[in-house]
Amino acid sequence: MVVQSRLPVLETIGNSNYRRFWLAGIFGNMARWSWLLGSTFLVFQLSASAFLTQMTGVAFSASHLLLGLASGILVDRFDRRRILSVCYSVNSVVAVSVVLLLWIGDIHSWQVIFLTAIFGVFLTLDLVTRQAMPLDLVDREKLQSAMALETLSIFGGMMLGPLFAGLIIGSFPFDELTNVAFVYIAILAYYVASMLGIRNLVLPPKPVTSPKVASLVPSRSSLTVGLRAVAGTPAIVGVLGISILFNFTVPPHIPLIPVFAKDVFEVGPRAMGILGSAMGFGSVLGALVIASRHNLGRKSTLYFAGALTAMSMVLVFGLSRSYILSLCALVGVGLGASAFTIMQATIIVLSVDENVRGRVLGVLSMVIGVLPLGTLTVGGLAARFGPGPALVSVSAVGLVLAFVWITKARALRPI
Repeated sequence: MVVQSRLPVLETIGNSNYRRFWLAGIFGNMARWSWLLGSTFLVFQLSASAFLTQMTGVAFSASHLLLGLASGILVDRFDRRRILSVCYSVNSVVAVSVVLLLWIGDIHSWQVIFLTAIFGVFLTLDLVTRQAMPLDLVDREKLQSAMALETLSIFGGMMLGPLFAGLIIGSFPFDELTNVAFVYIAILAYYVASMLGIRNLVLPPKPVTSPKVASLVPSRSSLTVGLRAVAGTPAIVGVLGISILFNFTVPPHIPLIPVFAKDVFEVGPRAMGILGSAMGFGSVLGALVIASRHNLGRKSTLYFAGALTAMSMVLVFGLSRSYILSLCALVGVGLGASAFTIMQATIIVLSVDENVRGRVLGVLSMVIGVLPLGTLTVGGLAARFGPGPALVSVSAVGLVLAFVWITKARALRPI
């Protein structure tokens, strides 16, 4: 009698140390995506401006470009559990600040955008830290499942956070601006749950370093280590090229969800929350499929296919004037994004040494930093031509350039 081995995802989640890390990540990501939907909705209610709504998205992601590599250096040098604790604590305080401004009745768009920028700084450090941690918690042969589960936590948060935020705004018995305050209270609760989850997390000890090496201020040589590691690995260069195009064209639609909900589909906050959760739902499905497979063949093929699928579905979303069709398109975006995200992190982690892993992931965070540039571009086009044409034009250009890059990225094909 042949005994079937457990699915890789079950073996990985059976690791209690990793399970605590993963559950904390789900709550942290619920806070992340609740913040984005709640803040873009709030700014659009205060300003009725698609451009300012997109500027909230720019503030949310700008620190990826500005602080990504520095975050990677901190992740390589300091206790990663403590870094997460600091990130969760600071962003909890930022959420309370919005609640206080709403309750005293003196809140303006610029305040929300400013606080979103602060939130984004510690979110960047949080994301780089979490990307570097799975190999601290599981064996290399379980890394693919661990990365899939990490992506599942990201997109599970993307599914649940906006869904609950929309329900809170649309269902609580107050006016919509008052109801938004309860979204930020929920964010505070999510972060408390995350802090409890990582409290007993056990990580391998960090090497002892001199005070000079452990300085909080990165030296020029430290900053160049990650860049040199990337430049010396053609496979990573291939990954980052597609990542630039993906992040410029796909995520910029997310801050526009409140604009599409109100001005294009003419639906209320609850339907807006469902629309905001659709990409997360598709990504959860994709991540579950990937996490359940022992061997997916060439990771680069799935990586390319995921990126192209997501870009194509954003194009469909921009063209659609049907709420149901747009909902399905965003599920498709999520399916593609899950394959892209899991394979991106897996290829990078498997291609570099442990001692520069955080810095290379910091470079990846800088590449993700093109997201605010894409968001700003879409915002400018949306203010001039409308949100639909803005997404269509940017995603169409991204698709063409992605096809060109894929034909050139030969170093990735054996992976």
